Amino acid sequence: CLRNSGRLATMWDDPDFTDCAVECAGQVFQAHRAVLCASSLFFKEAFRGHMREAGEARLTIRDCDEPAAVRALLEFQYTGVLPPLTRRALLQLLPLAVQYDMDDLSACVADELISTVNTQCVRETVRIFKQFPEHGFMMRHFTHLVAILKVSDDLLFEALV
Repeated sequence: CLRNSGRLATMWDDPDFTDCAVECAGQVFQAHRAVLCASSLFFKEAFRGHMREAGEARLTIRDCDEPAAVRALLEFQYTGVLPPLTRRALLQLLPLAVQYDMDDLSACVADELISTVNTQCVRETVRIFKQFPEHGFMMRHFTHLVAILKVSDDLLFEALV
């Protein structure tokens, strides 16, 4: 997935002028609030107004124990590129991308999960997709996954067992 790899990408690699921190499982990532807020309504709401995150310029992500997933979420906001991740990180990144209203990242992660589905991981892939029935764009990906299951007896069997 590639969205934009211009000047913002250089900011990702340069810690100068960072003005906030995002923490996950004890790992802290420095970032620029303007970049995060431009990419996500969630971050915009968190870093402005009277929320604690606005005053502290720090956001702790508690519903993820995989710092690589949070790093990828932040990197994507700067570069528009989904970095290589383990399946475990992808499975934790998808709910974050949906929760933080990052539809392009959600689509990239969903595409990656679908393109690498196999009999060892199909159940957890189906389970994670089924968490988002109210998100229309995720239903398109779920429908694509179901179509793949329909043409593969092995995948369908593993998904149902």
